[in-house]
Amino acid sequence: SQGTMNHPWRVAMVEGNKKYAAEHYPDVDLIITDGNNDASKQVADVENLIAQGIKVLMISPLTEQALTPVVKEAMDAGIKV
Repeated sequence: SQGTMNHPWRVAMVEGNKKYAAEHYPDVDLIITDGNNDASKQVADVENLIAQGIKVLMISPLTEQALTPVVKEAMDAGIKV
């Protein structure tokens, strides 16, 4: 889950993760979300990912304060963060 994808560094990070996952974990579905620079959207994105039953959450939070509760929710659900 990315806080925003409107910065070249974040885009490069996502592209690097996609490439690494394809090379090393071809059977894994990598789901990328873009919070669009809106913490409440990123929270909703993470809640949706949890509901989908993800096993791992990689997150680059827009703000610590807004995302900490939902990240704790993911961890409490047994999701590796």
